[in-house]
Amino acid sequence: MRIKQKRILYEIHHGIGDVIQSLSTLRNIKKCYPNSILGVIVGSKACKEIVKLCDYVDDIYVFSLKSMKLPDVLRFIYENRKKHWDIGIVSPITNQIIGPLFIKLLGCHEVVYMAQKGNFFIRGGIHVPLFNGHKIEQCLKLLEAINIPIIDKIPFLPINSQMIQFIEKMCMAFHKEKKTIGICVGTNPVIEKRNGKEIIHDIKKWELQKYLELISMLENDFNILLLGGAKEEEEIMDKFPHLLEQPNCYIGKTTIHETIALISQCDAVIGGDTGMIHIADALGVKTFVIYGPTDPAKVGPISGNSTPISLGLRCQYCYDEPNNLYKCTDNVCIKHINVARVYDTVYMIMKG
Repeated sequence: MRIKQKRILYEIHHGIGDVIQSLSTLRNIKKCYPNSILGVIVGSKACKEIVKLCDYVDDIYVFSLKSMKLPDVLRFIYENRKKHWDIGIVSPITNQIIGPLFIKLLGCHEVVYMAQKGNFFIRGGIHVPLFNGHKIEQCLKLLEAINIPIIDKIPFLPINSQMIQFIEKMCMAFHKEKKTIGICVGTNPVIEKRNGKEIIHDIKKWELQKYLELISMLENDFNILLLGGAKEEEEIMDKFPHLLEQPNCYIGKTTIHETIALISQCDAVIGGDTGMIHIADALGVKTFVIYGPTDPAKVGPISGNSTPISLGLRCQYCYDEPNNLYKCTDNVCIKHINVARVYDTVYMIMKG
């Protein structure tokens, strides 16, 4: 089937990393249909600011049930129905039942979504069989189903003039002979929904104390930038408030655009499975990623410029197996990654 319509809506109201991994999908849509109106639904203002950097996206909408009241939701639906979207594409990581229904509710004439056999129920829907591959490949499978050619797979994030001005204004007093490494100490938690309640699991996070030990080992040979947002700032304030006073600590002090600008100036970025890592990869910056239950083959950067650090245990990579993931009481897969291993990996590659 060939799409003849020119108004296309893509839903990705999830985290920063998920949005970054959808950029190649959006870019391929626009390259195939340069005169189309391409709209994107994201889940936060930060994600909106990221997508705004991409000049091939025409309209960006923020939708979050956590921050929107019922009148806001109804208004959102009403306003979108007036836009007469010809086709709506549902992110593969969105709920296979609720996601397509929601996009259909927004007035999309056709809905493209990925679902297990037996979940093909949307009238006017184009169903893509569940594909257990990398997130980016899952997104691109949706395009293949509607005959949009895949021109490129690697996410790319541009930088605008305001971000360049921010970099120039910072006048960071670095030793020019040293390479710069950004460190992202935060990792988004895994949220389990049980009996109508949300249970927070920090099973992807490498310990903050280990990050501090790593910093102390690296700072003699590299310029270090500490990166992160309000969530990381709160955690550090509880345990290591003096860290926020360091001259090269930008945790909680920058906008998302400013953070992207800082990452673009790094020679490498170290962190867990988090959106900052995907931002770095989309900027062409080398990454070192500390993995616990998530599988780099399914969620990691695909540019070839990333080094995964993982124990590779038999029970590891259980992120897609909720029964095992939520029952794990001792996530040794990330707890037992020691500082020396991370340091040796980073130092060998950066100094090699």
